[in-house]
Amino acid sequence: MYDKRIQWIYTFIDTFISLIRVVCLSRLKKTKQIQRKHDKCILLGNGPSLLSTMQKYEDTISEYDIIAVNQMAVTELFEKYRPGTYVIADPDYWNINDCDESRSLVKALIEKTSWNLHFYMPYEANIPEIAGQLRANPNINIVFYNKTTFNGIKKIAYFIYNRQWGMVRPQNVLNAALMLLIYSKYKTIFLAGADTNWMKDVWVDEFNKVRIHDSHFYKEDYENDRILTCNISDLCLALYYAFNGYTKINEYALSKKIKINNALKHSFIDSFDKI
Repeated sequence: MYDKRIQWIYTFIDTFISLIRVVCLSRLKKTKQIQRKHDKCILLGNGPSLLSTMQKYEDTISEYDIIAVNQMAVTELFEKYRPGTYVIADPDYWNINDCDESRSLVKALIEKTSWNLHFYMPYEANIPEIAGQLRANPNINIVFYNKTTFNGIKKIAYFIYNRQWGMVRPQNVLNAALMLLIYSKYKTIFLAGADTNWMKDVWVDEFNKVRIHDSHFYKEDYENDRILTCNISDLCLALYYAFNGYTKINEYALSKKIKINNALKHSFIDSFDKI
């Protein structure tokens, strides 16, 4: 009984802080829902399994809306699948000066997008280096969304999520994209290329530097090794937030009778049914 009371106090405090966060950081106006052509979609993660997974959908790809994230535009798959929606969430795209990934993404989007594309980005990413340049391509429609984290009492949280004033903590872009897909009322969501298996590819070298073999489908294997700027405890906490976010997202989706399926059986994400 005592533990439940303590937990209720923590939940109440989370709710109170989250409400303040929403008032201070969110734009309390309607976010444009994704323009659905179908009731089901495929969210393209950038994990190494994406190519083999998508081969299974080749014959039926026209039955799904395609959602892209992060560096998809710099690859050949961008023009092959012609996604109607694109989502970014990582602050590195707009907070770091001379970010190579940001420049390459903007360049690829401007040069390659010859179809109608809705590009979803957080309000804080509304800077000339990204939004200003993307507007040079009339095929790209920029849509801003609230990336504000909301935790706390479930009924209040769902009220906030339903209005897109906040979301489950967007630890990575897939967390954010899934929340936007639920908000846009897709009935079935397939998650592809979401290996999310970083834990098996992390080690600490002799200089106590945390290293990771961070694989993506569009990089050569040797390009994936890098040194992280955090310590191992920070990394474990970030992984907790990501996986815990998937669990909360699945609970929210099921409350709205929306089904999320993971198309990779070896993915480390255990919150969604695997197919």
